Amino acid sequence: MSQNHADCQEDAWLLMDKTPPKLSDIRKTARSYRLRNLSSERLVEFVESILVNELPKIPTVRAISEYLFTTPRTLGCRLSLAGTTYRQIVNDVRLRQAKKGLANSAMSISQVSVANGYRDASNFSKAFKLKTGQSPSQYRAILRSE
Repeated sequence: MSQNHADCQEDAWLLMDKTPPKLSDIRKTARSYRLRNLSSERLVEFVESILVNELPKIPTVRAISEYLFTTPRTLGCRLSLAGTTYRQIVNDVRLRQAKKGLANSAMSISQVSVANGYRDASNFSKAFKLKTGQSPSQYRAILRSE
């Protein structure tokens, strides 16, 4: 029995000689591998999910690329292959989330604009109308009449 115990101690010293990689390095490698193997559609979905979780803050393309352990240029190229840009994804996410907010009658238009990272309701209204052809209040009125 003591013989086995001595072997265990010896094995423990052997294991301690091999310094394990840092957890952060493992995560970095895993994310980098994951990015390389994501399809274009999945990459767009992944970026969208990050943005939704960060609203009302809008992370920069640099922040997103650092999170993915890549460069802004590589991220831009990968998004281009998917037929989009980071700015388009940001605008799409903001519009989709704004529509959800407008469907929630408890939120004012001003609250919806702030929740989606707009500086003020005026900027939000202009952007919303440009994308949908309706003002936020018109969109909400149509939802309520249905």
